[in-house]
This record gives sequence, structure tokens and C-alpha cells, in this order.
Amino acid sequence: MEFERFKRNILYQCEPQISIQKNGFINIGMGVFREFNIDKSIKNCNLFFDKETKRIGIQIIESGEWKVFHFKGFRRAINVKSFTNHYGILSSQLKIPCRLYEQNFIISEPVKVMEKGGDNPSNGTGNPSGKG
Repeated sequence: MEFERFKRNILYQCEPQISIQKNGFINIGMGVFREFNIDKSIKNCNLFFDKETKRIGIQIIESGEWKVFHFKGFRRAINVKSFTNHYGILSSQLKIPCRLYEQNFIISEPVKVMEKGGDNPSNGTGNPSGKG
């Protein structure tokens, strides 16, 4: 039996993505900084939400209203509980792909939100499953 050593190289395996955590934080994946050439020393940002397409926008800007927390390693997070509550954005959504919209402004793929007057989540497609 011959074992092959697996070499973890996280720097090259990260896609640009965000995650909405149960604790009310949006984690900004390392792939965002690498792929879009955004400075990892960010301290503030502004948040946006497009109700029609159900996309989150994050503008990295020094004069931003939202503090970006730095955790050990490359993790960056924003405490967004009031933001997610206001728009009915569901927590525990992991690995949401995002793309560069403008310089230092990223937007996510559609996120799941609570439909008004009900418990069914929707992700902007009109179908809770996201298909169709």
C-alpha cells in the first residue's frame, strides 16, 4: 500500500464568496480579496440590498458605516444582524458566490429571504428551491 500525501493549498482553492452565519455575521471569503484584488486590511464597508434580485452588495470603503472585524488568519466578517433582520435575509447560507460589480464593490448571487406573510424562503427565482 502506498500513501499519497495531500498538500493543503487553501490560497488557490478559494472561490470569491460570502457566507451568512447563524450568529448574524457575514463572512467575506479569502477568495474575494485574492480574486478582486481588494486590500485585506479593510476596516469599514457599506451594505446594500437589491429587493428585486435578492442580492447583497458590499462596498469596501474607509468611510463606511459597518465595521469589518479581523479574525485570526484571513477571515473578515461584518456583524449584520440588523441588516439581515430588516430585509428578512435568512441566516446559515454558506458559500454564496459573488462577483466584482465595481472597484471595491462586490455583489452576491441571490440570497434566501423570508416571503412576506409566510415561512417560505425565496431566493429571487420565485421558487424556494431556486430552480426555475
